[in-house]
Amino acid sequence: MTAEKSYIVSLGGESRTVPFSLAMTTADEMHQRYGGIPDIREASEASARPTVIPSPVVVAAPSDAIDASAKARIDAQQAALRAAGVTGLGFRGEGGTGDQFYANGTRMMVSGYETHARRKAQHDAARPIEAVASELAEAVRAERRDDVKVTAREVGAALQVNGRISVFGKTLTEQAIRGLLARCESPALSYVLGVRDRMSQCDDDEINHADRAKLAEVLAHECKRAGDTVLQLRTRDNPGDVFAVVSPGYTPADAPEVVRQILRDLPRDAKGTWSYDADSTSWELRADVWTPTPVSEQAVGEPFAGYVSFQSRDNGTGKFRGGGGIEVLRCLNASVYVASGASVERVHRGRVLYNVGAMLRKATGAIDTLCALWGKNRDAIVAMPSDDMGPVPLSVALPGFWRFLLADRRSELAGVLPGRTKTHVEGLTRVFGSERRDADRLVRADFGHAFTRYIQGQADPVRRDAEMAVSQWLSSGAPIGCDLQSARGAS
Repeated sequence: MTAEKSYIVSLGGESRTVPFSLAMTTADEMHQRYGGIPDIREASEASARPTVIPSPVVVAAPSDAIDASAKARIDAQQAALRAAGVTGLGFRGEGGTGDQFYANGTRMMVSGYETHARRKAQHDAARPIEAVASELAEAVRAERRDDVKVTAREVGAALQVNGRISVFGKTLTEQAIRGLLARCESPALSYVLGVRDRMSQCDDDEINHADRAKLAEVLAHECKRAGDTVLQLRTRDNPGDVFAVVSPGYTPADAPEVVRQILRDLPRDAKGTWSYDADSTSWELRADVWTPTPVSEQAVGEPFAGYVSFQSRDNGTGKFRGGGGIEVLRCLNASVYVASGASVERVHRGRVLYNVGAMLRKATGAIDTLCALWGKNRDAIVAMPSDDMGPVPLSVALPGFWRFLLADRRSELAGVLPGRTKTHVEGLTRVFGSERRDADRLVRADFGHAFTRYIQGQADPVRRDAEMAVSQWLSSGAPIGCDLQSARGAS
């Protein structure tokens, strides 16, 4: 086994020899203690040239460590982000408020660029936001939810005990019991939960059955006392439960209802992740965008990525929330800090879905600013073709656009889908209308939406490759040609 190389880290009169794995941690500690940039070199080099230990300084870095071009770019980007309301940016030694260890434009160590290149590769390998958003919506939709308004008296009459406590044939979850007793303004909650805890620690089925019957009796009594109190039961056919009891004024904002609105305000080439916990009904959808600046040209202070996240809990215990941030290179080893943009939240009452659009525009403001600074035009207008008779109608041009995208060697989408191109052109043309966002103009994002929707019916390996291809196509900004001759020949 090869021994780990040793490095000498020096600053402020202090010099320490440490293994490579601890070099950056030691450098960060010295920087926080003394200010300035530590000298880091292999121990084997120490005998070849004298070590000059820098004096403690407050300035950010020696001039030869700063990339002037990177500094100018980063300074401008951070200034624009601050103007857009992003907080926590910059190097404190230059008056910034961020958790940045060195000045803007400071070049990183080789190991830092290697780390950051792996980070970029992970982003590139992630899936397009539309694909993961569709999966989240499907996961919730598969539960077959239904909201039912009933009175407390009706719930009490429908309670049954048969190995479980159920109402209208569906199991009452703990959160549903909490919500039921809260809506009935019952003092029985602590007793009911205490008995449930006792049952979970008892292995005697007969005793547990007696306890379960007593719980049902208590719940029925409390529902009868509440009588005409109106309840809203949130139910699921799969797994067959009542997962929440809420007020009749509760407005659902579940993933399937809001995902499509979320997508309208997100960059179309964003990558995404999602999570959903069926027990708590908590879900999150996160979108990430990445700078077009090559990794090799980035430096400390670089706002290299932006993200926006939306989450909710559908059982009445949480709000619909959104927010995001900017990820910034902090140190010589490519460690990262996050500067925050706006956050928004809305309770599940009234016109919560009506307000989703306004909430999203506020939450996505930071990454919209970042993408504008990066020069990414995701909604570039696609020009309609013309012939001797003038502009061609969309019904004729659309198959020509798709044929070009699927067959032209310059297109990232060419050769991705197995089978007959004609069949895919027809399918994509049919899907396009439902995915178009703006009837007054034709934009690149419309084609990305339609392609992503269409490939959801493909086999998993094909779909994954196609999702990667459409993401690359959206990012490339490549022009869209129109194969009118083939389109007309097929019509």
